[in-house]
Amino acid sequence: MAAALLGPPKNLMATIIQQTMALIGRVSMHNSLCKTVRQGTLKKGRRLGIKRKSWIDNVKDWMSPHESYFPTTARQGMMMVVMMMMDMMMMMMMMMMMMMMMMMMIMMMMVVVVVVMIMMMMMMMMMVVVMSIMMMMMMVVMMMMIMMMMMMILRYKHINK
Repeated sequence: MAAALLGPPKNLMATIIQQTMALIGRVSMHNSLCKTVRQGTLKKGRRLGIKRKSWIDNVKDWMSPHESYFPTTARQGMMMVVMMMMDMMMMMMMMMMMMMMMMMMIMMMMVVVVVVMIMMMMMMMMMVVVMSIMMMMMMVVMMMMIMMMMMMILRYKHINK
């Protein structure tokens, strides 16, 4: 009967953590005696022996994800959020790497196109040079033929006289 009046039993540590976390913002906001006492920052010499744990040390311990003070669902939720953020960062890094690789490939293709164009221009220039040399040779051959024909004509006229 007494248990029915008091309600379901609560975990003492969970209650302390809940009340401490509710007070942390209000207490640490102002410079007050409550803050000084809770954080243990009175101005006096350091005690000998092992350093005592302060109030803020407990809060830091309770906030660490590897401790089991929090219910597993909250820890799992937090870990899932962290994992999702890490996955998103990895995906962004992979996308950036892919974009960089694509840009490098485009640059390489541009270099190849430029090299091919330069080679084609050089080939065209070489063709022009070769064609001009051939034209000059043909002109020389034609001149020689004309000269030979003239010589033959002159010889023929000289013989028939």
